[in-house]
Amino acid sequence: MVPLLDYVPKLREATEVQCKGVYCGMPSYFPISHMLKRNWFLPAGPPPGASSKLVLESVKKTSSNSRNYTFIGHFPPNARLHLQPLPGYSLLSWSLESFIPPVTPYGDEGLGCYYIMYTRGNGGGETKLWIEVKGDIDVSPVLEVSLISVYINPPSSTSDELQQLLSLLPSWVSTISWTSIMDNMTF
Repeated sequence: MVPLLDYVPKLREATEVQCKGVYCGMPSYFPISHMLKRNWFLPAGPPPGASSKLVLESVKKTSSNSRNYTFIGHFPPNARLHLQPLPGYSLLSWSLESFIPPVTPYGDEGLGCYYIMYTRGNGGGETKLWIEVKGDIDVSPVLEVSLISVYINPPSSTSDELQQLLSLLPSWVSTISWTSIMDNMTF
């Protein structure tokens, strides 16, 4: 076996991810980080043309122990949302479905979050969603949210840093690459 580090010394600069936060703070494409024991990353700037955001539009008290959070999302055609109520809080309802699915596990601690895969066939767009959280509504924060913007299609599917790295790989390496941006928020 030939170590790839011999071909791409830049990989020696990679930092091992210390698992903190939802999905270890990494922009996961599928909710499988609990199956990956060690991860490394090379930081890079955002890809050209990348733009996405999640804006808190309103917060309303819905009962003596629940609040409704309404968000406006501007997403690319592929995005992921990780929703994690903080300890002492739970998801009561949301606008995505009439039921609340079980949490998706991550990390060795058995923690979990709600993993939402947003895919839209023809370009990105604006999406409005709401989440109702149950717990002590007089205390904040109550919810951690991560928005992962996944850029699979050109021109945003690559960046200068990614192109430089791919150009260093030997010809016998086959790659499938894309870029992702992760924004973490607490409400």
